Amino acid sequence: MTWFWNHDLWKNYLLFTKTLHETTNKPVTLWQIPVGHINGTQAYNPYASSGKFEDLANVPTKFEDSAGTFFLGDTFIENNPGRLAYFSQNQWKDAGVNVDGNKITWKSNIEDAEAAGINNILFGAGVGISTDGVGLPPTDDGWWISQVQEYYENPVNVDFSDNPTVAQIIGSTTLLDMLTLGQQQL
Repeated sequence: MTWFWNHDLWKNYLLFTKTLHETTNKPVTLWQIPVGHINGTQAYNPYASSGKFEDLANVPTKFEDSAGTFFLGDTFIENNPGRLAYFSQNQWKDAGVNVDGNKITWKSNIEDAEAAGINNILFGAGVGISTDGVGLPPTDDGWWISQVQEYYENPVNVDFSDNPTVAQIIGSTTLLDMLTLGQQQL
């Protein structure tokens, strides 16, 4: 499962970006961050009468990924013992990771991304067979966009004092506005 990161591996990645940011004194942009979520999500699906998201089948256009779960936060149920052990790991002792039996919660890590010097997170499908969070219908069953809508209830503001031109170009100073920029057809 080296391609499917757990919370600790994502925290290691944030440490890498923070080191890159501090060494170069430049902001960091994450590009083509995969759309998808970890199966077993307990998030409410406002687009389905059941209120539940379907599991992603891990076939073209419907791949699981942990990036959205890490950055936007989620609670998910994991019944596979190997996956439970993998996704439950918390060597960083992050208070935002909670494990209760087979229920795992990862808090949103948007503020941690901003603290690591990240000023843009551009989610996108990348290649044509990747999971898509905004198509009609979105191939992730609407999970990504519903999490984005929830995020807008309490967005993280980004400090552009060192580069106000970026905020002028995009017309915003919230990290999620830049998150959604990567999903738009430019």
